[in-house]
Amino acid sequence: MDLTIGQLRSKLNELTVSVVNGLHGRSIYLQNLNIFEPKLQSRLHNSGLHAFGNGDSNVSWFDSRMKREEATDCEDGRFLFPGVYPFNGAPSKTHPNSTSQIYRVIPNVGLMHVAPPVDIGRRIVDMYKSAVIGLCKPGEQPEEYGRLAKLDVTICQDIHERVTYFGQLVAKIKSEDNPSILKLNAGDLRVALRDSEREKNVVAYAIDCAKRYDSLRVQPIEEMFRALIEMTVDVEVGYVLACAEVRKPVTRSYAFGSGGIVADQKSHAGWR
Repeated sequence: MDLTIGQLRSKLNELTVSVVNGLHGRSIYLQNLNIFEPKLQSRLHNSGLHAFGNGDSNVSWFDSRMKREEATDCEDGRFLFPGVYPFNGAPSKTHPNSTSQIYRVIPNVGLMHVAPPVDIGRRIVDMYKSAVIGLCKPGEQPEEYGRLAKLDVTICQDIHERVTYFGQLVAKIKSEDNPSILKLNAGDLRVALRDSEREKNVVAYAIDCAKRYDSLRVQPIEEMFRALIEMTVDVEVGYVLACAEVRKPVTRSYAFGSGGIVADQKSHAGWR
């Protein structure tokens, strides 16, 4: 299944709409930043508020919800798709992928197995929290944590998919259209992969989506999408560098002894 840049951009626009719509829904509530706090559970338990369950003092509402969402995704085979990775790292090899009764068709998009940067999930959460601070009034609503954790996870998963999966697909197409970039170092590659006009259009489209809502502040949306672009370029650079490493010509050196070849060493000659 070969996608063009135009087709990818159409899908990216869909995700932009989904993210901005989600942020509009989030802006109706207070910041509720305690949703991201691992120690919140024990504080609530000791607060005297009527609560359900004992809670895990080391797990935040956000992490708990993300874990459960991705457990379902894993069982349904989502992480068998090339280029699709969990929010906080590689899928567990011990997690059952075949328990689902759903028939899944795995598309052949031609992506190599290149895991995104290990800190990408944390960076997305930090970026998202900054947007929430800019969009929402300060304060906490503990009775809304369940609803908001679900919403926060949904939005962050959309951002993660946009940055990692579609970032790799864009990098694949760019390297196929211009194979010379496979010879570049990371710094030069980062420059070569960027398209300032396209980046302006991405931000402008996000701003246009935000302006559909009179109550939604535009600046936090703009700042978030600028940060999102930087993370996407990081993913693109990592993917192209991995492709270049695989394509390096291999040379062999042999060591001979009285019994014949005693050593067979592989080395990458590299691009010349």
